[in-house]
Amino acid sequence: MRGSILLFMLVLWKQDCVRSVRLIELRVPGHAAAGGEALLGCQFDLEGDLLYSVKWYKDGREFYRYMPRGANQTLRFLRPGVTVDLRRSSSDVVTLVNLKLESAGLYRCEVSGEAPQFATVADEKYITIHILPKGGPRITGLRYQYDIGDRLIANCSSPGSRPQAQLKWLVNNRPTHKGHLRGPWLRVAQDPPDTVEVTLGLNFMVLPGHYKNGVMEVKCQSTIAPLYQREKAYILSMPDLNEDTTNKESEIDLGPEPADTMDLSDKLMQENIINSFRELANTIHLELPALTTTTPEPDTTTSEPEPHDSDAQSTSKGTSLTFSIVLLTILLQLLL
Repeated sequence: MRGSILLFMLVLWKQDCVRSVRLIELRVPGHAAAGGEALLGCQFDLEGDLLYSVKWYKDGREFYRYMPRGANQTLRFLRPGVTVDLRRSSSDVVTLVNLKLESAGLYRCEVSGEAPQFATVADEKYITIHILPKGGPRITGLRYQYDIGDRLIANCSSPGSRPQAQLKWLVNNRPTHKGHLRGPWLRVAQDPPDTVEVTLGLNFMVLPGHYKNGVMEVKCQSTIAPLYQREKAYILSMPDLNEDTTNKESEIDLGPEPADTMDLSDKLMQENIINSFRELANTIHLELPALTTTTPEPDTTTSEPEPHDSDAQSTSKGTSLTFSIVLLTILLQLLL
């Protein structure tokens, strides 16, 4: 009798061991984005037992239940920040949509076997909700060309988020020296509400080593791990002095080089004066034989000529002619 009782208890113990429910994996994201979705997974092994229910809790309050033999297999309960999509939920997965900051909390999966043991296993994990930036980082203050010795000064700003984004400057894909950074500076954003904008400055002198094959890449990365990482990059170049000079010269049309720098009206006046003096010279040249070769008619009177007066008159005319020729020559030389 005593042996039969021990055998019966051993059989029950073996059945309980065989039919023990085992939780294999709890799949709950540690981080999720506001406005997005989250898939909650609960993988279990009944080990021969029958499933009685799968229940989900947030901060100790039930919001979803699955009972395969119930009148309604799936039930949801209204809780702040928790919206269940029943069409995409079952015994091993629950889909949460329209996540909010209130959706953050401790989520627990509880799996129970059928009567009479109602063996139950459970596990839980916390979800943190992030408000991600609306867009990528923005760089201001950069030029497209920097010469050696120029100072590069720029700012990188990330739109409002919660928590704040982590900004990083990279030059040629290498993290920038801490001594070249300014900030970060924080500012409360209005859109979305209760978020923070962050700005990180960059300030350094451009050296020859910053250029690789004539170009330099400047990049800013914005990260909210593990949900968000965006970057903005610019390719900068060194000014090409020879190319710039050639371009400037080709754009300037100097035209033909002038023969002289005299104004056109002055030139016409000069030509008129020269022509006038040439006419005067021709007139003097034509009248010169009459003044020098004509012999005066003999005087039939008895009075003798006055040689002294005649010589004086001839000398006066010769002197006047010589003076005119010299003056004309000087004026022509000055004008020409």
